[in-house]
Formats: sequence, C-alpha cells, structure tokens
Amino acid sequence: PAGKYGFVRSNDQGEFVFENAPGKKVRFYGANLCFSANFLDKAVADELVEYLVRMGYNSVRFHHHDNEVFDHSCREPSRLVPERMDRLDYLIACLKKRGIYYSTDVYVSRRNIPASEFGDLGAIQDMREYKALFYIDDRVYADWERWAERFLGHVNPYTGLALKDDPALISLSLVNEANPAHCWGASPRAAKLYRQKFEEWKKSNPGKTFDQFLSYLAVKRFNEMKRSLRKLGCSTLLTDQNFLNRLYLAADRQHY
Repeated sequence: PAGKYGFVRSNDQGEFVFENAPGKKVRFYGANLCFSANFLDKAVADELVEYLVRMGYNSVRFHHHDNEVFDHSCREPSRLVPERMDRLDYLIACLKKRGIYYSTDVYVSRRNIPASEFGDLGAIQDMREYKALFYIDDRVYADWERWAERFLGHVNPYTGLALKDDPALISLSLVNEANPAHCWGASPRAAKLYRQKFEEWKKSNPGKTFDQFLSYLAVKRFNEMKRSLRKLGCSTLLTDQNFLNRLYLAADRQHY
C-alpha cells in the first residue's frame, strides 16, 4: 500500500525518498482531480483507481475540493459535509490500497464563508479576496488554521488515519495560487489594508519596496503555517506560492 515505507522526504540531492527506505528514490506522476471528481460513487471510485493503476500513475492531487466539502451553513461542528467526506475518504482508501499516493491543498477555493467565521471582519464571498486578506488579516489566518485542523485532522474510517498522519500524503500546497503580488488588490478593502500596512512597515524598513513588503508577508505567513501544521502533527513536505515567475519568488521559495 502507499505509505508502506513511511513518509516521503527530500534527500541532500533534492530527490524524493522514503523515510524508512532512504536509498529508495521515487518519482511521482499522476492526475489532478478537481471538484466533483473527488466525490465519486464507490463503484465509480473503484473503477477510476483501477484505471489510474493501469495508466501507470502513482499519485493524484485532490484539488478544488475544499469548497465542495465545506458546510456553508456552518451548522456542522466539523464544518465538513459528511456525505461528501465519506466519498473522498473511500477514494483515498482505494488509492492507498493500490499504492497510489496523494497530494492536496489546505486552501483552494472555499468561498461564500459567513461572517460568523471571521468575527467583525464580515463575510468573504470570493476566493481571491480570501487569499488577499489571508496575508494581511489575522482573522482570516485564524480561519485557515481552524480549517486545516478540521480537514487534516478528520479521521478516515476506511483507513483509520487522518490525512495529517497518513504517510501516503506526499505534500501539501498551503494556499493555492495565492502569491500576494497576484492577489493583494482583489477587493477595495484588501487593497486599502495593504497600502495602510505597507506605510506602517516602511517606517521600520526605510527604502524597501512594495514588492519586498509582499515577499515579507508571504514568508512570514509560510513560517506561521508551517509551525501550525507541525504542532498539529502534520509532517509531510510543504510548498506554497505555486503561481507566477517573478524574480523575487525564487528567494521566497527557498523556504519550502
């Protein structure tokens, strides 16, 4: 089964290896499952996994899943829709059994989130605004932390493991396509807040540019997310800012 040799790690040469078989190098090749493709009827899930095996794939990415499993009413204490999580859980178990590993994102496109989740900030309707406010408003970051704990801490009844404890989870993208340079002006209130915070930051960082400010925010948040996930017990490889090719991103990405 996937995870037989423990968690995936990166060796000194930047190659993927298994923690319990450090000499066993591995490469991952697979498919990207989006939206309803993550929540199949069980018979269809069995058929898909068989097809993926025959294709020679050894990994999949669960993507654009979070808005689908989010209980938008927020009446469900776990904030997870039980029926959809059951379908995802079953698919995960099928993949694991057949030796197919998985990767996913903590935040992709969860939206139409009511004000009750953000205190006095108000509701967030748009995923781009969520990403923008995430780096600059601690109330949004706190929501991300709660969601990470609920989603990654949910125990799969078919495997007996939470995702955070499953060695078949090879990596996590923390906030999909959320480079601050791309999303900071996603809404008027986000843009206003960024400008205000930049003016405050410049007082103790004279001569620094707005791009450097955005880089500072991205690295600061990544370190906070990493600490939070490690405290949660999630030890998989982490990545972030999986979008754009601005030069300064090379410096940001060395932290991942």
